[in-house]
Amino acid sequence: MAVEFAGRLRDLTNATCPAAPRAFAAGDNGRSPMTHRAGGGTSCDMTVKPTSRGRFHFGPTTRQGRWAVWLALVGFVVFLVGTPVIGLLAAAPIPSPLFEVLIGVYVVVLGFGSIGAFVAAGALALFAILRRHERGVSVFLAVVPLLLLLAFVGLEFAFPHD
Repeated sequence: MAVEFAGRLRDLTNATCPAAPRAFAAGDNGRSPMTHRAGGGTSCDMTVKPTSRGRFHFGPTTRQGRWAVWLALVGFVVFLVGTPVIGLLAAAPIPSPLFEVLIGVYVVVLGFGSIGAFVAAGALALFAILRRHERGVSVFLAVVPLLLLLAFVGLEFAFPHD
């Protein structure tokens, strides 16, 4: 019954508001761009506002926020798995030159893969926070690895070591 009502509401809004197809395609959780005025009239709101603007919650609500959190989790898992694997491979005796190539491939794939996931997650999280008004705490946490990486690189340039 709720699905049937949502379908009828969507059909009604699409017929009376030019912004409705864009609003429903944007993933606004079924919120209608129609607003009801006092006196029984309706008007079309051309902007679709987030449903929980100003309130903080844990989970992300926008698509960019969800991508940022998942990329941060993937980067974290790859970092947790890759660091011991690279350490074990580096400490093992080298039986052949092919083994050295394998270590290099693991360093590039696992090391740079986690760094790339952290940078992408941080960039997407900043976009979601600044442009899409995301207020999920997990999205704010997805920015932390990017900030740590930028602080590390900045401090390496500020205080180089031999």
